[in-house]
Amino acid sequence: MIDVRITYNQFSGLGIVANRNIYPNEVLISDSVFVVSGLPKSHPLNDYLFCWEEKTEDKKEIECLSLGLSMLINHGTNPNCEVVTDKSNNTLKIVSLLHINKDEELFFDYGIPLWFKERPSMGEELANSSGEYAPPNKPQVETALKLDL
Repeated sequence: MIDVRITYNQFSGLGIVANRNIYPNEVLISDSVFVVSGLPKSHPLNDYLFCWEEKTEDKKEIECLSLGLSMLINHGTNPNCEVVTDKSNNTLKIVSLLHINKDEELFFDYGIPLWFKERPSMGEELANSSGEYAPPNKPQVETALKLDL
């Protein structure tokens, strides 16, 4: 059993954190997906899509929408996990790249041009008290989830 939880912080909003120490190459989350293609650029779901099949000269990129917790993992330029597609089971797997401490947030590199201002590094977060990343009047929310993989 893998323990992760949804949490909220002032810099990146909702995210996923570990409820225990995680070791490299562990499958942390395995989510079913809904495969989509051809959504208009202005569609609100575009911010939540993962690449399912890369674009080639012969065909356009096919994307998918996660139907689980992987859609809440935030971007990080120094990721501690990665997304692995499992096409035979129509799932996305989140796999740890390195040791992740209990209560540490999971991050992966979105691998695309960002449409938002990137969060500061952890050291900058602690030093920055300006609140420029903080959403107005958001309460601290945390929900514990236990996932059986």
